[in-house]
Amino acid sequence: MPAAAWERFARRRLTPDEVVLLAAEGEGFTWWDPLLLVTHRRVVDARDWPFIGWRTVREVPAQSVIGAELWGRALWWGSVIIRLRDGGRIRVRSKRGGVSRGLVDGLNRLIAGGR
Repeated sequence: MPAAAWERFARRRLTPDEVVLLAAEGEGFTWWDPLLLVTHRRVVDARDWPFIGWRTVREVPAQSVIGAELWGRALWWGSVIIRLRDGGRIRVRSKRGGVSRGLVDGLNRLIAGGR
């Protein structure tokens, strides 16, 4: 994903030494834009609300992530699902298959110890 889509959020919400490793902008059935950022410290699920700006919906430490998958491609929509150690999950809908697949594959490689 181009940095311009998430760099405003990163400048305001991440620490100066935090490195964004992966990013994907999702699209829901709603009028706000979801964003998934994976840094070396955490995974952030955020939304850009009209008139309010960026808000973090959920944030988890990187150590609590156990995997990711791209689920269900019905009617051009799919979901990026990030599975957590506590049994929870973070889900963002997306119709950008290539970007979503890149985030899922990249996150699973990072978890396995790769780059």
